[in-house]
Amino acid sequence: MLEVRRQFDFAVQSVVDSITCYCSNPLSDFSRNRKLPPETLIPLIIQMGSHSLNTELTTFFEGTTTEVTRSAFSQQREKLDSQAFLRILHLMSYTPSPSLYRGYHVIAMDGSDVNIPFDPSDQETLCGVKSGKPYSQLHLNALYDCLNGTFLDVRIDSPRKSGECNALKEMVKNHFYPQKSILCADRGFEKYDTFAYCIENNQKFIIRVKDIESNGILSTFDFSEETFDKDVEIILTRKQTNEVKENRDLYRYLPWSTEFQYMPKGGAQEYKLKLRVVRIEVEKGKYECLITNLGPEFTMEDLKELYHMRWNEEVGFRALKYTVGMLDFHSRKRKYIQQEIYANLILHNVASLIVQRVKIEQKDGWKYKYKPNFTTGVTNVRLFLKRKISAGKLEERIKKDLIPVRPDRSNKRNMKAQRVHPFQYRPA
Repeated sequence: MLEVRRQFDFAVQSVVDSITCYCSNPLSDFSRNRKLPPETLIPLIIQMGSHSLNTELTTFFEGTTTEVTRSAFSQQREKLDSQAFLRILHLMSYTPSPSLYRGYHVIAMDGSDVNIPFDPSDQETLCGVKSGKPYSQLHLNALYDCLNGTFLDVRIDSPRKSGECNALKEMVKNHFYPQKSILCADRGFEKYDTFAYCIENNQKFIIRVKDIESNGILSTFDFSEETFDKDVEIILTRKQTNEVKENRDLYRYLPWSTEFQYMPKGGAQEYKLKLRVVRIEVEKGKYECLITNLGPEFTMEDLKELYHMRWNEEVGFRALKYTVGMLDFHSRKRKYIQQEIYANLILHNVASLIVQRVKIEQKDGWKYKYKPNFTTGVTNVRLFLKRKISAGKLEERIKKDLIPVRPDRSNKRNMKAQRVHPFQYRPA
């Protein structure tokens, strides 16, 4: 616990020491003594909850002689670039994580819509205009550690979701996550360009794609078996020669309108791509297909289990919104909303890393295994970061509030919310 808080303090201090890189005006911002210097302002925004701004300010400075108005808070946060919080998130991603799968971190890439305060003047975030019920929304693309419950990197996109694949490539390029990792993604990333980018950057991946009977990438292959595990080799080309037309099983023609960065105009017009294609029966007569660059040491069952884990990111998004409070913002201004989105991600990670470090002794006679309640854990982690409770008291409180692990439980009263995804991960 103290290790996680020290890493958090180090990340915040690193940004504070380089605050001129995260200011609107580096020459003047944060140059004078104020009640809210950056070393106070940043933790304040990270630790804010779902209460009103007045309540959050009063609670944060409780027990001190400092009084800060909403106006003073807004003036100070206007100086701060939201990238300061993204930098803290990246620095926190280097905190040691205990859970691995055969020596690999299992990371997932997915997106989630984030409803924000309605702002009709911001056309980029405006949705639902045609239906007559307009609202404002952003889209969060996130890279998530499935076994350790932390968000490793994020990009905030418009609700049109036009930048998902580019966000993935940028995250793989910047690599703010462990080197030895397996990336899992859904059908939204079914692109030759995505496969090639991961291979060229030595990134292991598993991507779910459309079935062979659909109009996706696999529809161009001659697969007749119900289930299979095959290595395929194809040549992507921009040319339409007789050789290409006569060897449809080997060549795949890509028009210039299709993005593929390894065949730029004026450069090479062919690219050889080696992939492993797996078709798995998930229910009687129902199949799902995966494309990967993992070797034969990972069996079909291994691949199925790895992809199951991707569902944990959906659980992470839910905790981020409903437990940490990413549905409640303290401003309508997009810059401030982005600050709070990054801040909520940081708090989620700190809480997740701390809660995981609490060892729960499973007693004989218990019907279920028990784990800490993450909801009350977040509340107590906020107090821990504010130095209101000690590490020992935090651990005591977390151990006191436990919930049973019931992976096979179903809720007939709300089956829509509790439905089991075909690739849902169920921990043993």
